[in-house]
Parts: sequence; structure tokens; C-alpha cells
Amino acid sequence: MGLIPLHKNKGSTEPRLPADIRQDMEQCIKETYETPVEKNMTVSYGEFVRRCRGKKIPDDQIPVFSTYRNAILARAGQKQEEKRKGSRAAYQHEEFYWWLDEKTPPHGERPWQICHIDHTPLPILLVNPKTFKVLGIPTLTLLIDAFTRLILAFYLSFDRESKKSLMMVLRDCARRHGRFPELIVVDKGPAHRSVYFDTVIARYNCDKKVRPTAKPRFGSPVERVLFTTQTQFIFNLMGNTKPWMDRRKMTKTVNPKNLAVWSYGLMYPRLGEYFHGYNNREHPALDGLSPQEAYDLGLKQYDLPYEEIIYDRNFLIETMPETKRGKGEIVRNRGIKYHYVFYNSPRFQQAKLIGTSPETRFDPYDASTILAYVNGRWEEGYAPPSLYNMLKKCSERDVKQMTEELRPRTSPRTWQKLPRMRKGRSSVS
Repeated sequence: MGLIPLHKNKGSTEPRLPADIRQDMEQCIKETYETPVEKNMTVSYGEFVRRCRGKKIPDDQIPVFSTYRNAILARAGQKQEEKRKGSRAAYQHEEFYWWLDEKTPPHGERPWQICHIDHTPLPILLVNPKTFKVLGIPTLTLLIDAFTRLILAFYLSFDRESKKSLMMVLRDCARRHGRFPELIVVDKGPAHRSVYFDTVIARYNCDKKVRPTAKPRFGSPVERVLFTTQTQFIFNLMGNTKPWMDRRKMTKTVNPKNLAVWSYGLMYPRLGEYFHGYNNREHPALDGLSPQEAYDLGLKQYDLPYEEIIYDRNFLIETMPETKRGKGEIVRNRGIKYHYVFYNSPRFQQAKLIGTSPETRFDPYDASTILAYVNGRWEEGYAPPSLYNMLKKCSERDVKQMTEELRPRTSPRTWQKLPRMRKGRSSVS
């Protein structure tokens, strides 16, 4: 016969501090520590001691700092972080939802069911290939299939996220796969709320789902890919902007402005090669399969009918974004002005059209022409002969490259300006 010691039941489980002091301590934490001022624990504890002495509590009965600190840590979590730093900082402490319910997977049940679109500025400077003058920071737009993690399409430009980027990534998706997703998940950015974007995806039976503000977990598949692209690819290239993260230690020899060598024409195909490798590399969330293998397997298992998109002139016109004003005035003998360039056509110079402002659209892939809706149909306007002939002699890929590199020079307000150094630090500029 033996005796089993129950050490866990030894000692008193009742709190040693009196109830009124514990209540005062909790109240002081709420009023001094859990506030947007973000006072540290030492200052908050000093306020607590002052309050205790004001109530004539002896010093030997006032809790020590370690006890007060443990009380603060016991309250740590989402609510405390929200009171001190706001809802966005508290989001990191929010409970993670692994599924919508017990039987619904978080990222759909088949390819093309749920896809995500998101944008991010790439931390690298691109230059003009002829003059090596810095053009700016490009913005990457990705369309990714949530079920297989396959990168369906991408678009790189010098413009900030806009409906233009959305149209181009959808056009790239149609060119590669001949179809649109069933559901597209986007954030609450201004471009995603545009009627133009909603009209285009509705035309091809595609629904849109807007994720909550400042909650990136709802777009975790595309957010993860964007971050991985930066850490695995961009941060290993000359001219990346990692030194800007700590400007106090940056010198002229490591300033990205002086190290930039990549042009748009070189970056775009290299990004395509990287994404091709990503699609064919084993993914940890796919049980040993690559995104491409999971995509091919999903198409065999779920051979569902879909509306095939014909990549013709009508589709290209539908996916052409409008100009900033939506309309352009026809000037006699000169045509329509867009990005400091006049686009003209004999059809624009009819007497009844001079001075009118028809609806205008432009092709981000081709700066040699724009479209204007005149006489009940879309008519092309052509750039000046020097620009038009230069672009028309090139291949489609070269036209796209030259158009994107031309945009920051002809319209400097549309591209992302480089951050300026503070005065007194010109030595690193």
C-alpha cells in the first residue's frame, strides 16, 4: 500500500492581495496603461503607487513592481493591444479561423472557384535602358488561384494600383487561359470599387467579393506570394531598396539610386521566369504537389463547363481602361491630347466633331494609339509619326516594354515618386 503525493493541491489558492487593492490595481491599469498614450509599465506603476499613498495605504502593503507587471501581462491580448495601438495592430492577436465551418475548406474546392487579386510596390528601382536614369518603383499586380496557389497572371507597371492594373491582369489571364475565375476576392481599394471593373467581370459571369478593411488574412494566399516574391527574388537584385529601411546607416555607396541597373524590359521576363519556377516548385500547403500539378489534377477531377473568352478586338476594347477624365476634347488639326501627346485621325477632323469630347480609352500595352467613341463606334487615333513609327516597327513584347518605360517620362505625375531624404543628408542622395 502506497501514498500518492498530490503536490498540485498544496498551499493556498486564494490571492494574497486584498480585494480592494486588486481592484485599484486593475482600475489603474485600465486608466494609465491601456490607453493610446502607450505609457510604459514603470510609469503606470508609479501612478498606482501614488494612488495607494493617497489612500493612506502603508508602503509594506503596496504590491511590488513584479506583481503589477504580472497583472498587466495577465491582461495581454487583442483587447489590450487595441486600446494601446488600435485595431490594426490588435489584428495580429485576433483568433485565426481555419475554416468557414466544419465542412467548408477555406480556399474553395476546385481550381478557378476562388481567386485573389492584389497589388504591391516592388522594393526595387528600375532605370531607363539607354540613359540609366531612375524611372521609379514598379507596382506588381497578381492574380492567384486560392485552391491550387497557382499564379494565373501578373502585370507590372509604373502606375499605382488602379483599374488599369486590374484590366491588364484580367487581360493577361484571358490570354493565357481563355477564361475568368468564378469569384475574385479583392480589398477595399478605390480601383476595386470602380463601376468599370464590376461591369467587365459581370460581363463574363464573374462575381466579386470584398474582404474586410485591414484584415490581410482574408487574402493570405496572395499576400504570402507577394511577400515571398520580395524575399526570394527582388531582395537579391541590384538596386533593391532594403537600405532605405534604415536610412541612418545608409551611405552613398549603398544608396539604391546609385546601384539601380534593372530596366522594365529586363525585369518583366525575369519575373515571368520566377513565377514559372514558383508554379512548378513543391508547395508546403499542397501535400507534396506543386501548384501546377495541383491545378492539372483539379481540372481532371472537376471538369466543369465555363465560358470561353475569345481574345479578339472586342475583348481588348472592353478591357481598355478609360482615361483619367473619361473624355478627351477633339482639337482642330491636332486631335485628342493624352499624356502630353496629341492623337489624331482623319475621322476626328470632321466639322461636327471639332470641339466635342467623346469617350476615350487607351491601351496600356500600346502607346501608339488611343480609342475614341465617335459616330457610334470606336475609332483609333494615332500618335505623332515619330512615336508611331518607332513603336510599330517593334514586336508586341517590345511595344509593351517601350510603352511602360515611356509613361514616367511623358506623365511624371502618374508614377511613384522616389522618397526624398531629409535636409542636411545630401551626402547619400
